[in-house]
Amino acid sequence: MPHWNPLQLHTYIKKVIPEHPSITNVKYTRQGKLLFSTSDPVCVAKLLTLQTVLDAPVSTDVIWENTSSRFLITDIPTKITLKESAEELSRNNDIVITHMRRFVKRNSSQETSPVLVTILGTYLPDSVIFCFINQKIQPFIDRPRQCTKCFNFFHPTRVCEKSQACHLYGTVHIGPCQGPAKCSNCQGPHSATSKTCPMYSKEQQMIELKSRNHLMTGEARRIFSHASNATYATAAKSNAISDDFESTVDQKIESIVQSLLEKVEKQTFAFQEKMEQQSLAFNEKLEQQTLALMKMFEKTVETLLQNDEPG
Repeated sequence: MPHWNPLQLHTYIKKVIPEHPSITNVKYTRQGKLLFSTSDPVCVAKLLTLQTVLDAPVSTDVIWENTSSRFLITDIPTKITLKESAEELSRNNDIVITHMRRFVKRNSSQETSPVLVTILGTYLPDSVIFCFINQKIQPFIDRPRQCTKCFNFFHPTRVCEKSQACHLYGTVHIGPCQGPAKCSNCQGPHSATSKTCPMYSKEQQMIELKSRNHLMTGEARRIFSHASNATYATAAKSNAISDDFESTVDQKIESIVQSLLEKVEKQTFAFQEKMEQQSLAFNEKLEQQTLALMKMFEKTVETLLQNDEPG
């Protein structure tokens, strides 16, 4: 697609699309395509009818990534056609279906019962009604797609201009593979197609971010990269802060323990001193009471002796 003069393009679009005020952005993609952004369905419909732009023939399509949602229904019998399934789902649920497809067993042409449904809009219901049955749905998140020539995650095989590389070494060679494996994506000791590769894991997380937030791939990649860098910087900073924090905590704990020991020692000494004072007072009182009892006993004995004397 030619890169038109922005002013000429703007004038032309205003002329042929009455709903042009709802267009929020226009830009060229890396593939040289012209991307229009709008939330007005009427404007979308008008743009899709364009067959020429400034006398140049064009074809139009909708990017469904950020305008649609996908989910799985796990139990639709294979005897029911996709057309019948779409009609039944549309009739009983408030959804607009744009695509439906079944999965095929590996190394076979046999279709399976799960159906992948694409609907217009970014809201997913918790369940759908199909033939009077309330079926729970599963949000669909695709697997990372990898170029089968260079094993990069950033482009499909059909646009790759590189020579066929070895998935074990990431290099082009003739003959059988020799030596230890080395991933061309992370330089780790494994094949570039390994599901345990950190790059594969990051790509899976990026796809999940893209799917859950209805983003285009480029936008999701930028957000994920920024978040990963911020997380790394925060983690590095946190480690430095953590060391200082742990040292401060240790000092404070040591100070608190020392203070507690001093308080316990003071309280123990005060308790012992008080016990000694109470013991002295008790002994003194006991001695006084003993003397008083002895005097009373002596008086009693003296009285009895006087009463026993002959008169």
